[in-house]
Amino acid sequence: MDAAPAASYAAGVQPGRFLLRTALTGLQQLRLAWWRLRGSRGRGALAVPLTPEGQLILIRLTYARGWRVPGGGIGRGEGAEAAALRELCEEIGMTGHGPVVCVDRMGASSLFLVRDVVYSPRRTFEVEEVAEFPPDALPAGATSSTRRCVAAALALVRRA
Repeated sequence: MDAAPAASYAAGVQPGRFLLRTALTGLQQLRLAWWRLRGSRGRGALAVPLTPEGQLILIRLTYARGWRVPGGGIGRGEGAEAAALRELCEEIGMTGHGPVVCVDRMGASSLFLVRDVVYSPRRTFEVEEVAEFPPDALPAGATSSTRRCVAAALALVRRA
């Protein structure tokens, strides 16, 4: 059974966004194919954001299925932590945050736990939906990567 989001920005795909979702999905597939052909994917930064109430903030992208932790590529000359925070601003509309802790450096990607996140969600071409969930009750649509990231971050929280 799917856990209902505690707070949700959008309630599914609106009819006018179907074509946009299809086009963006196709573009993302082309981008991934290009990276595979080049043999490099670049460095990435992911964030597990928690609200002051302890709720986990996840996103659904327009071009990929499932609930995900926010994240993206690290720009040239940008640090991994700065990239994770920038992605939170872009993807969930983060306006403030508390402590940031590096959870793991997984190959070319870095994972950060960001506490006390304050945000004002907004829909963009990239993000279809932003929602809060209890960290121990992820939605059925959460990706396996999201589940691994959240588990790693929660393990760090429990050790502290």
